[in-house]
Amino acid sequence: MCVKGKDEALDIYELLVPFSQATDSKKRLCELYSSGLQAMVDSQMDKAQSVWEQCRREYPEDYPTLLMLNRMKEIDRQSWDGVFRHDSK
Repeated sequence: MCVKGKDEALDIYELLVPFSQATDSKKRLCELYSSGLQAMVDSQMDKAQSVWEQCRREYPEDYPTLLMLNRMKEIDRQSWDGVFRHDSK
């Protein structure tokens, strides 16, 4: 992600729980999310869309998944370079 006024992309992380305390469900969510994110980085947009939709079905309360589904609607798949750019604060 690039914030307004910057050219360099930043990695964003969500702290969930120490791995040793993570439930199988939380681990599954992380695996799915990572798979969708990697598909986007690799410009495999159809695969990414499918993974995000699966993630949303299995974890409807997960806000980052909803955010990614919404971003999929906004990006230009032809010129995607792997970075979301924010034009406003």
